[in-house]
Amino acid sequence: MLRGLIYAPNGYAMTPAHTRKKWRLYRYYVTTSVQKLGPETCSVRRLPAGEIEAAVIDQVRILLRSQR
Repeated sequence: MLRGLIYAPNGYAMTPAHTRKKWRLYRYYVTTSVQKLGPETCSVRRLPAGEIEAAVIDQVRILLRSQR
């Protein structure tokens, strides 16, 4: 949903990713620098996708309500 729209403190874009453990799916956003250059390139490695997306949706709702 937010691919290329959110950025880490180091200026690199964050991209969606996921992993599975047993039968559970874990979605998160990861900095592209961590994927390409290694974990030492950014202090923010992964952010839970559900929490980030919920925060963005809440902000969009607030903006839409203020437009009335």
